[in-house]
Amino acid sequence: AAINYKASAFRLADNTSGFAGYSRSAKSVEERILGQVDMVFTASHGLREYALLNGDKEVKHLANGIDLERFSNVDDCTDLDLPKFPGPVAVYVGAFSYWFDHQTVIQLAEQRPDVTILLIGPMETVLPEYARLPNVRLIGIVPAESMPAYLTLADIGLIPFNVQKYPRLLNDVNPLKIYEYMAAGLPVVSFRWTEIERLNSPAKLVDSREEFVNAVSTILHHGASGERERYF
Repeated sequence: AAINYKASAFRLADNTSGFAGYSRSAKSVEERILGQVDMVFTASHGLREYALLNGDKEVKHLANGIDLERFSNVDDCTDLDLPKFPGPVAVYVGAFSYWFDHQTVIQLAEQRPDVTILLIGPMETVLPEYARLPNVRLIGIVPAESMPAYLTLADIGLIPFNVQKYPRLLNDVNPLKIYEYMAAGLPVVSFRWTEIERLNSPAKLVDSREEFVNAVSTILHHGASGERERYF
């Protein structure tokens, strides 16, 4: 059946040409959509040029965002039976696809055995190295409504994406998790890429695994008082 409408819009969230398996047919479909809709909204500034090059006529930037009310009572999680973890706690929440740099997490775990690292999200394939690292805890999937409470367990948020290997994909990523971490009062360490630099956030951006580990150590040392920042 025909769908009657006055205008059409499409939100471009990622540089799809950077995904593994991006094919000519996928490119053709995407170009057809970008060329036919009345408006394209992009999640990052870098995607504007991508949209225009692939057939879009009018494009506006519509960045990611979060519902701050979900994080307004992050210190009040008495209704959940949350586990207890020793030492300072670092957390990652999200997908564990091929762009996730497991080696950075392993190096952090090895060099900082006193830091508990929580990995929250679906992980289809578990690296055998994690089995020998008692300070890495694979939490698995957490209900979305419980995720803000889990962030109260942490002292720092991690974004270990392999930008060197997947620059085309990652340079245009506007990471939702940076907003979530900071809404929960967590300092953030991330690898550097183009769009995350444009955010000009308080996150510590680094270029190597060694810098990543050092940045985590420095932030945990200076945050030993236990006081949480309020970024929003």
